[in-house]
Amino acid sequence: MKKLVYFALVPLLYGNEWELKNIFLETENDADARTDRDYTYGSEIGALFKIEKKKYISFSIAHQMYTPKDFDKDDVDFTKERPYAGYMYLNGGLHFINNNHLDSFNMQLGIVGPAAQMDEVQKIIHDIIGSPEPKGWDEQIENEVIVQINYERRWFQDLKDLNGNIVYFAGANLGNASIKAGGGFFFRTGWNIERDFAPSRIHYRGYNNIPLEGYSHKKLKQSFSFSLYADANVIGRDIFLDGNTFKDSISVDKEYFVAKGGFGFNYRYQDLTINYMHTFSTKEFKTQSYYHSYGSLIFSYNY
Repeated sequence: MKKLVYFALVPLLYGNEWELKNIFLETENDADARTDRDYTYGSEIGALFKIEKKKYISFSIAHQMYTPKDFDKDDVDFTKERPYAGYMYLNGGLHFINNNHLDSFNMQLGIVGPAAQMDEVQKIIHDIIGSPEPKGWDEQIENEVIVQINYERRWFQDLKDLNGNIVYFAGANLGNASIKAGGGFFFRTGWNIERDFAPSRIHYRGYNNIPLEGYSHKKLKQSFSFSLYADANVIGRDIFLDGNTFKDSISVDKEYFVAKGGFGFNYRYQDLTINYMHTFSTKEFKTQSYYHSYGSLIFSYNY
């Protein structure tokens, strides 16, 4: 099987001249909502390459952190609170443009559990900013190798009457990190709006701002846009709520339908782009007594 995969990839990886199109750094945190719980932190750094006229390949490395509400207590009731979990992974993606739509195939290889060392990351950050020490990481989800395959299609549509555009998306995730399917939209309006398939947040597709066929980001020297987005997912499995796949671990009863929405802005000056989004989420597990939100900040440079 490994030989088949290798020979299938050789023509793709070595038979084309790679052209670096974008590098990006993204960070997500719920600190701007003045909370420190649930999906509380994530970061990703990656690059996008053009390998043919309508084909792109992306690579990134990312990690994410999940904690219960009362992270500073030793006696968390894990029958009502989500477990501690850390996730570190590599992303690799293939992206194909056909007129106004984009097909993305993404693979994640990573590790969940103490080996991801998210407990140490949180302790260091809290020590620097003077926040309470997290005390419950001994109860986190155990080590598990993650293999995840994701697919998504995006459709671009101009909205000239609204001086903007909208990108619809739908996709599915399959693996031992999550099994889910869903869709949504990303709407932008403003001045000199870029014609691309919109940014991708952490844990989604591991790329950023793939342009439409025939469009170059170099055409714009400055732009600004305001954005709205929403998505909804039906969830069959979520390791960060259901616990480990192949062994017993802490878990909580999840919600099978989760919707998210948010607003943000995008500013570009020459080749540097800054994108900010604030996300609001419905409840993710049965005993969750509150709604959660977090902010996403992306710095990207286009070539």
